[in-house]
Amino acid sequence: MASIKARSVLLQIPCLFFGHKTLYVTSLREPSIRRASGLVSDTQGQLSATNSNNKLSVIPQSRDQSPNGTTTNSASADDIFQQELQGMNKATLNCLKISNYPRSQRRLIDQERCKRRAEGNTAAANKQVPTPPPTCTASSRTSGTSIAVLGPSCSNDDTSSKHAEESPKIWYMFPEHHKLVVQLALGVRFNDLDVDGAHEWQTNICGTFRCSKETCGNKWGSGVVATVIRGYLFPEKDLAYNAKVFNQRCKECDSLGYMTISRRTYLGRVIRRLKIWRNEKVDQLRHENYWTGPHKSELCEGCKAGKCGREGG
Repeated sequence: MASIKARSVLLQIPCLFFGHKTLYVTSLREPSIRRASGLVSDTQGQLSATNSNNKLSVIPQSRDQSPNGTTTNSASADDIFQQELQGMNKATLNCLKISNYPRSQRRLIDQERCKRRAEGNTAAANKQVPTPPPTCTASSRTSGTSIAVLGPSCSNDDTSSKHAEESPKIWYMFPEHHKLVVQLALGVRFNDLDVDGAHEWQTNICGTFRCSKETCGNKWGSGVVATVIRGYLFPEKDLAYNAKVFNQRCKECDSLGYMTISRRTYLGRVIRRLKIWRNEKVDQLRHENYWTGPHKSELCEGCKAGKCGREGG
């Protein structure tokens, strides 16, 4: 009788690994059969997760015996699983089929998805907040008063450009460059008032222009962008300055242009003149070759104001 029971158990155990769900066993061998059934169930669960369309497989969780006799999940498996989630891109993370994972790993997936959504919302909110532009001082042709307008912005290509939605102006100042000027001309201050000073020097810088009329779109360059540098003396013997850069007009439609000046030539001219006024030694001025065609006085706002120094250094 014992041999018959043993054979029945041996015949039934292989059936478990072929996927049979219903087993009929004798009560004598029932505990062993249940352990085998649990092993088959775990194996099937791992195979189904691996063969699914998800790119992340289930990490088996090792179980430790607690002092009171119950089993607890080891934290190392969840830690590894969490690291793999953090290394996924957002698309792969969202494609994970959460039902294929145990409860602890489902919680980690939900946490990582919520974290990614929060980061995306924060980035979108920061992108929508406009950055306040630097200001400059400008003047219109019909009025002698100065007003604050959207000023030119500094870029990494050694230029400062004026591209605003409003109408372009006759001339501009660039106070945002003062922090660079003061590095080589220590102690000078910037004066944003459009008034005559103790010193004045007419020079020119390099730049390019784009017509402000939308239907025109003409572009041009100039090596003679009229610039007037003025110096102011204070009782404390401090030297202040400003530099007016004059705009140019389009030869096609006579509209004012949007300026893009060379920051390098602007700084070179201003710093050189400030050092001369302070009786400091300066190097010989080196003129750059900037081929832009002949300078047309009728299109130069500096020429119209009598402030165009074509050969000034």
